[in-house]
Formats: sequence, C-alpha cells, structure tokens
Amino acid sequence: MNKKILICILFFFFCVAIMATGCLEKELTSQKQLAAYQDVYEGESENWKVRFVQNVTEFIPPEEDVILYDVDGEMILTYKGNLSELSSVQKMEYSYARNSGGGGGMDANPSEKVYGHRFSHGGATVDREEAFNVIVNLDGKKETIEVKRLNKL
Repeated sequence: MNKKILICILFFFFCVAIMATGCLEKELTSQKQLAAYQDVYEGESENWKVRFVQNVTEFIPPEEDVILYDVDGEMILTYKGNLSELSSVQKMEYSYARNSGGGGGMDANPSEKVYGHRFSHGGATVDREEAFNVIVNLDGKKETIEVKRLNKL
C-alpha cells in the first residue's frame, strides 16, 4: 500500500511540474516582438580598424505599453600593421562609450592583431544614428577611432 501512495504523490508532483513549466513558457512567449535588426558600425585610424555589430530586438512586455530593446553584439578591433610592431608594447587598453553604455578591454604584452569585446544590454532606448569613438591606448599613447553606422535607415 505504501508504494501506491508514494507513486501517486510522485505522479502528482510530476504533473504540477509540467503545468508550471507550461505557465512559465506562456509568460516568456507572451511578449510581443515588434522588430529585429542588425546595425553595423565601422571606423578606421592610422593603425586600427573597428567593426561594431549590434543585434537589436524591439518588444513590448506583457501588460505594458512601452517598447523595450534587447541588444547584444560584438566589437572587433584589428591592428593594421605588422604584429612585430606590437612586440615592445607593455600594456594595451581599448574602450568605447555610447549613450547606451560602453565597454573595453586590456591586454598586457599584446601578441595578437585582433581583439574582441562582446556586449549585451537592455533598456528603453537605442540610438541607431549615434557615432562614437573607440580609444586605443598603447603604453600611454592614445589613438582615437571615430565609428559610424554603415547601414542607414
């Protein structure tokens, strides 16, 4: 008799777990997606090339009347010169700042020509037309790269 009760209790909890998963899935998929697009930004200086790609999803959460944005992407920074030219560099830093946030990285004794930075954020606004600067600092010597959007509305 105890096995039957245990099996019934386990079956009950199993059914509750399946129903809870279904409710959670309904909550996550009930937001209304309005648009999804990709913006590509590029810039170049004497020594560096920058490619900045952001993937944007516009959506309206359930029971709200406001458009929100989910943004993720990547910045690729490429050295245009010979790799041997970086061999004497002790410290490399790069950064960018935008209205929606910023990022960057650092490398002691850089030994690559390509550096990357992934990002992700959400919010109430995305400025698609914004131009911004990426700053590369090699042992205190700064180089600024203006980055602009390629694909226009």
